[in-house]
Amino acid sequence: MTKLFFTGKWNIAYRSKSKIDFFDYQTSFSPLKSISGYWFADPMIFENEDKVFLFCEAYEIKNEIGRIGIFELIDGEWQKFRIVMKNDYHMSYPCVFKRKNEIYMIPETSENRTLQLYKADIFPYKWIKIGNLIENVELLDATIYYCLKDIFLIAYEKKQKKNYLNFYKIDFDYCSIKKIGSQEYGENICRPAGYFKKYNGKVIRPSQDCTEMYGKKIIFNECDFEEQLFKDIKMFELDGSKVQVGNLVCVDRIHTYSETDKLEVIDYSVFHFDLLKRFRIMRRKLYKRKRLK
Repeated sequence: MTKLFFTGKWNIAYRSKSKIDFFDYQTSFSPLKSISGYWFADPMIFENEDKVFLFCEAYEIKNEIGRIGIFELIDGEWQKFRIVMKNDYHMSYPCVFKRKNEIYMIPETSENRTLQLYKADIFPYKWIKIGNLIENVELLDATIYYCLKDIFLIAYEKKQKKNYLNFYKIDFDYCSIKKIGSQEYGENICRPAGYFKKYNGKVIRPSQDCTEMYGKKIIFNECDFEEQLFKDIKMFELDGSKVQVGNLVCVDRIHTYSETDKLEVIDYSVFHFDLLKRFRIMRRKLYKRKRLK
């Protein structure tokens, strides 16, 4: 019944960083204020020159397509919403990072079967496409990580109903990536769920638990690096059924986590009955087919 007639729009929630060890289920998140015509997911916080920005997927409801949106943290609230990147195909999961005093973004563009590299021309509002890092492949939620003074990339790929986490080295001079390895997972638990983080001297990788449904939980994995690849060792689960957002005592889905020294952000979804769900799914697929023609 849940799959047939229940659905939920995504939104983002934020709070001050808790002092409780690792994650605090007792302190509530504040939901991002709604903006007509959009829902929001894939929050990625980025700090630059004493300012804090929230990059995210801004899903355009009317046209059933994802854009890259941004908010700026002003007086404790996310303000100045703006679309900073859009195309004629779906875009999401804006992985923003710095290299040699330049700021880059790798958004998810799997609908276009590409992985693209952008550089900020006027940060954070104007971006220039450098090129396609790779083509003719559907890579999801690409996330950078630093290792041995180099910048590497992980991305989720599903092939023949199997789940893979692929590893790449980025060549910025030639705007390309070289595959250096791949790990197969028996369960759908390897898709990236945000930036790597450090905790008690350990490197932690958040991943999505989609074993029962998309966005079931977030898993925080300790990374055991071996020859530039790593093994995930489950350390902690972030269970949406225990997460409080505003007046909600729990949420049904959660799949991205991001933080600074002072802030935490998540995305979440709460199910509600939707008699027209199947129609909306068909319409979304129709819009996608039209875009891909």
